[in-house]
Amino acid sequence: MLKVFNDIRYRELAVSLCVLVFWVFGTESAYSQHLDLDRLYANPHKVEASRLRKILNKFSWTFSAGYGVTAYNIPLDGFNLVDQNDVLSLELGRDEVNKVLMVTSNWLTGVGEGQVQESGANITEGAGIRYRGYGKASVFDVSVSYDWKFLKIGGGLSHYFQVFKGANSVQGSEERMKAYDHDFRVRQWAFYGSLAGEYFDFGGFFFMADIRAGTYKMGSVFDKKFIKDPIFFEFGLPVEREFSEYFRVFFRPAYQLKSYVNNFSEESVPGLKIDNNQWIFSFGIRLKIPEVPRCKLPYCGTRVKHRHRGREYRGQPVFLPQDPKMGQIPKSIMKYRRSNNPFH
Repeated sequence: MLKVFNDIRYRELAVSLCVLVFWVFGTESAYSQHLDLDRLYANPHKVEASRLRKILNKFSWTFSAGYGVTAYNIPLDGFNLVDQNDVLSLELGRDEVNKVLMVTSNWLTGVGEGQVQESGANITEGAGIRYRGYGKASVFDVSVSYDWKFLKIGGGLSHYFQVFKGANSVQGSEERMKAYDHDFRVRQWAFYGSLAGEYFDFGGFFFMADIRAGTYKMGSVFDKKFIKDPIFFEFGLPVEREFSEYFRVFFRPAYQLKSYVNNFSEESVPGLKIDNNQWIFSFGIRLKIPEVPRCKLPYCGTRVKHRHRGREYRGQPVFLPQDPKMGQIPKSIMKYRRSNNPFH
């Protein structure tokens, strides 16, 4: 064995192997000490966000559209109903000398007073009589909230386009009377603060409860001299489906409590309280601004959050899982991989 090792050819081979091993392991260790490999390769474990994006990511935005039904409920105690010439009105006062009644046929909006002759009018006391009517509305809503653990604190605005058909019912009167008959269309706005909380989640579905409180802008068809903008309270039970940490869709049924007072124009006449509570059913989306931008490198196929040259990126659109598991890769990407796989 010693004889073989003393052979110059084997000595040269042993020295060459030692040099090769030193070069492979020694230079790689020295090179990695001076070069941050995270700056060249995708690293899914070190993802940092800018301060501005971190702040914006604490907030979520909702956009929704829906349908509302407003129930007008008016007890007419303390008023007399006047039915003349197929027009149903409320008595606001009377001129005893000229036998003339001051009336209004438009109770809801407070616009339109008139006079009728007492002799030709069918007058009924309003005690025990209640008016009920219904309006329909399309509802659009935008809100923003600060997300803290399971709570969401924020506010927003809603737009209502309400259509009211006046051929509704007056209930409780034994006399045969013509129904209130005034149609109107109006655009209304609501501004509110909100508080919501998640109380249960299962399989990507989040069950929530929320409350809103704010003020209502009644719209141009209401007489602002006698009708003030009311406040309202709204209670909702949204159900949200999470597609990613930045994107959810939701369905929100809600019930809104509100009322206003029509003070008419006669100081001696008491105001007429009008309850106009509303059911609202809406669908919408909830968005959060990502704390890291989308990766734009065309050759990068990384789906999870990762880094390139010291900058952080995400690999998925906001409406897809940001750290996808097996089976969560988009179908378009799977189709592309199959078409470019020579072994498929």
